Amino acid sequence: MSCSSSAAPYYLAWWLVAFKPTGAVTGPKSGWLLLSATAFGLLGVIGAIRGIVATPAGSRWLPGAAIIVGGLVVYLILLAVTSGVFKRPATTELILIIGWGMLALAEINALVGSGRFLGGTWF
Repeated sequence: MSCSSSAAPYYLAWWLVAFKPTGAVTGPKSGWLLLSATAFGLLGVIGAIRGIVATPAGSRWLPGAAIIVGGLVVYLILLAVTSGVFKRPATTELILIIGWGMLALAEINALVGSGRFLGGTWF
């Protein structure tokens, strides 16, 4: 089990404990679960980035700058829709979701470029 997937049970437990409709637990009584999820999540991100960086740049299908620019464009579009169309405040979750998607795309990009996924080709 990877560090990222190890974070999920802690995060879900924190969510269930901290956001119960009645009798929610707050403060340090539930915070340790979130700290555990954060630690495992960060270790997973570090491991993923180390794997991406270890792949030779020439073997990747997309340049890293394209993933970064694409993520920024998607973020700006979703921010405009969230705040402009739906009149909702932008939250940290939007940044986390976009960042997670960019990381997943970078992982797939490195795996495809190195021939370890889809036979080394997208199509």
